Parts: sequence; structure tokens; C-alpha cells
Amino acid sequence: MISLWTGFKKSLVFLLLLFALIQVGSGSAFAGGAPGHIKAVCVIADFPNNKLEDCRTATINSVAKLKPLLEKMSEHWAWMSCDQQTMDWTIIRVTASRNLADDSYGSWVDFRSDVVSLAGEQLDFADHDADNDGVLDVMWILAATRNQENADYCRGGAGQIPGRISNGERVRANTFLDGQDSYSVKCGAYGNFNHEIGHCFGLPDLYGECDRLKYLSLMSDSWPVPAFGFCAYDRVKLGWVEPMLVESTKYDLELKPAETNLQCIKIPTSSPAEYFLVEYRKKPTRGFGSLRDHSHPAYDGLAIYHVDERRILTGNSTDPPLVSLESPQGFHIGMPTTNDFWYPRNPKMKGPFVAASNDGRLCGFHLEVTSIAKESIRLNVIFDDHVEVAETPPINLLADGSFETEAFGRDWFVDTFRGNEAAASFEDRFAHDGETCLCLETLDFDDDCRVLQAVAVRSHTLYCLSGWVRTQGVKSWEGSCGANLSIVGGWERSASLLNDHDWTYLEVYFDSGDRQEVDVCCRLGFYGSTVVGRAWFDDIRLVETD
Repeated sequence: MISLWTGFKKSLVFLLLLFALIQVGSGSAFAGGAPGHIKAVCVIADFPNNKLEDCRTATINSVAKLKPLLEKMSEHWAWMSCDQQTMDWTIIRVTASRNLADDSYGSWVDFRSDVVSLAGEQLDFADHDADNDGVLDVMWILAATRNQENADYCRGGAGQIPGRISNGERVRANTFLDGQDSYSVKCGAYGNFNHEIGHCFGLPDLYGECDRLKYLSLMSDSWPVPAFGFCAYDRVKLGWVEPMLVESTKYDLELKPAETNLQCIKIPTSSPAEYFLVEYRKKPTRGFGSLRDHSHPAYDGLAIYHVDERRILTGNSTDPPLVSLESPQGFHIGMPTTNDFWYPRNPKMKGPFVAASNDGRLCGFHLEVTSIAKESIRLNVIFDDHVEVAETPPINLLADGSFETEAFGRDWFVDTFRGNEAAASFEDRFAHDGETCLCLETLDFDDDCRVLQAVAVRSHTLYCLSGWVRTQGVKSWEGSCGANLSIVGGWERSASLLNDHDWTYLEVYFDSGDRQEVDVCCRLGFYGSTVVGRAWFDDIRLVETD
């Protein structure tokens, strides 16, 4: 996420805290494939004491000056999707309930909720909800803040915000916000705005201390003009690309430039959360993605991305990162050079790419680039039968870990703090794998909801409970724990998810101690931490480990 406000030169500590608040509010990726058209909304938020046109020196002080920027954003978005997904904009105006003043709103959530509620009086949000998840897809709030530093509540990036219209109906929108003279607006940095739209559709930030992508992904570097595009990881998450799955030796595979083609290869590993994505990147000579200077070289070669979704909560801020670029030069951090791509005659490429997991074990395959032409690159993916790779995944001790039987009372049992067994159901729209997943939902009152299974274990043995979790609007009324995987009767649990997250891999290791049976659970809440919201669970595993 890129902060979008005037006065961006705040202290680093303040920025990092704000980024953390904003990121957990991002929306979720498209389920069931990407829609072909997005009807985005730009809301001009006037104040009773200040209108957009009142400041003649602001960069955007009229609808006429706003429209070219929206058109550029739409053009860039279409280019990034190779015209698979188009976007147009509806412009509306609202007048905030309070004056423009430093203390008018308690937080940026309060201000946006006011704007979302006012927009709901003019719009049918369902007309702007292409993925039918009950949330308006994209709302850019352009606040009439004059050409001065914005008030605190006019700051921030993407976040899903609730509102309530006059008839009592609740509405929700994926939002991001700028003042009419923010630094991004002044620079015409439309890539920043499309970066925020990426968040609205569930994409995580890919910048950080261990970022190795930079210009290869708009979620890493969105300031350049002309703007760059998304990488294979982003485009797969958006549903724009169905990767070619390679699980055995394949020769003479062909890829065309990702800048003009929706193609990539996915090579899984023995870990369900760790895999490799491969795409051919060739820098355009003009238009979007064509910026060329000492920091943005004329790259032309294979980009190999190492993805470890166990790092989804920390992104590229820790090592190993969520998505890294595997370079012929070995480990690197910073702006990729031409030698960080795989292509014939690369002086740094001494042999094929030999895949290894983040724990150092060989993955059992290597990749070799055989030729490169004007608009294509060819490669072989060769699995090495003689290489000792990670052991076969251990047996899952859970019955129906993917909830395909759609039944409670046999393997899985419902238990909630407030006795609301209706909180648990099965969902066929958002399954991570297979056809069905578990849904826990408590919207009208806070609760601690659990779906549990009793499992026999060996005493004094180490186990790993893992799975995939997706959340929407999870808020904690007490404590700070959201959706998680846990062991009933103690404090053993995974990390938890609050607010809105796409499918996220969670795991917790525990020692059975003297126990011969444990109750493992998918959980929305925890001891001393009741919540409201929705959470989905899938591919739950309990395995014995070293």
C-alpha cells in the first residue's frame, strides 16, 4: 500500500503504524474468476464549509480536471489485464456531515463511513459489485481538502468500510482516499491509485525490507510514470491468469511476454503453501511499463518467482519474503538488473535454475532456458527422480478436512460461546480447494464460534495444525483475536485474522504432552475475545511432525 496524502514526509514510525492499520482492511480477491468489467465509483467529498472548486490552486479543482486522471487509470488497468478486464467510472458528489476541520471526525474510518453512507443514498451498490460479494468493488474518495495538509481522517489507503443509509440498510464499499492536492495527485501518479485498487481486490503489498521485485509488480513500486504493471503472482490472485500447472518433466514449453499475454507456469512443491511461478518479461518500448533509466533497465528474460504463502501476513518485509525473484546471481535485494532474469547468453547464468525450498531442501526439479526469440522464450522443466526431496506429506489425522461431506455431527461439531449453532454453515462460492468450505458467521452479536473435531494423538509428540482461512469484516469486541485455528482447552492457537483477508495459510505447532486426544477447531474468536464478522476455512490438516 502506498500512502496517498499531502504532507507525506511524516515520521517513519507514524507511516509504518498507519500502513499496518490500512493493510488489514483490504478486500478479498475475486472468487470464481475475474469479471470482465468493473463499474468503479469516484466520490467527490465536499464539506459544508469547502467545495472542490473553492481552491483554485489545487491540482484537481473541478470535475473536468478529474476525468482525464480517471481515464488514464482505466486505460492502465485494461493494459495490465491485456484487455481482459475493463473499468469505467461513475462520478458522484456528496457533502460530508461535518465541516472540514482538524477535529471533525475521530478517525479515517469515521469519515469514510460517513461518505459511504451518503453515497448509498445515490447509488445502488449492487450495480457496482461485479463479484456479487455484497461489497461495492471500488470507491475512490476524493476529498475537497484544499491545497493544505489533510486532516488525519483524510489520510490512508485501501480499506473496506461499512455504512448505513436512511432506510436502515447496511452497505459496504472497498475504499481508498486522496485529498484533491495530495502528492500522488500532484505527480499524476495513476499507478498509485491502481495500486490501491489492487488492494480493493485483495492484493497484498509486495514492498518491504526484503523486496526483490520493485518495478516487476505495481504492488511493490507504483510511483513511476508511465506506470508498470502486475507480476504473475498478482495476476493469478486477480483471476486474470490460469497458470499452466507443471508437476512432471515438460520439454519445449513456450511463454510469450507477460506485458501482452496472460501466461505463466506454476510449479508446486511438497508444501501446499510454497510454489514457483514463471513468466516471460519483456520491457515495452513505448507506453505503459516503458520507463527506462539507470533503475529501470531494458529487461528481456524469464522471471522466476518463489512464493511462500506462509508469509502472507508479513509480506516482503521479512526474510524469506512472500514473493521473491530467483536470480541467476543468487540472493539479491533491491532493483532487479538485466542479469536477474534467465535468458541465453546471460553472463551470470552458469547453469539451470535448481529449485530449493525456503528451508534449504531441494524441490526435485530444475529449469533450463533453451532459446529466446523476438516474442517468445522456450524452456524445459525437468524433474530429477534421483534427487531426494521432501518426504511424502504425512497423513492427515482429520476426517473431512475440506468439508466436502457438508455435515455436522459426525466428524465436525458446532460449539459457540452464546449457543448459536446457526453460526456454522457450508459455502460453495469460496472454496480454496474442492467444492465446499466451512463458513462461520456472527453479524448481529459478538460471539466465539468453534467447529471442532476430537482426534486421537500420541502423547509427548509434536503436531502441526494447519489450513487456509478467509475473512470478511472480522472485528473484535473484546481482546484482539479474530479467525484462527486452535486447540480447545488451552492457549495453543495460530496467528489470527481480523478485518478482511483473502485465503491465508495459518498453522500452529503444539506438543501433545500427556494428552491422548485433542479437540482441534476452526474458530472465529477466542477466550476473552468475542468477535463479529465472517470467516471461511478449508483444507484443514493435523499431522504428526518432527
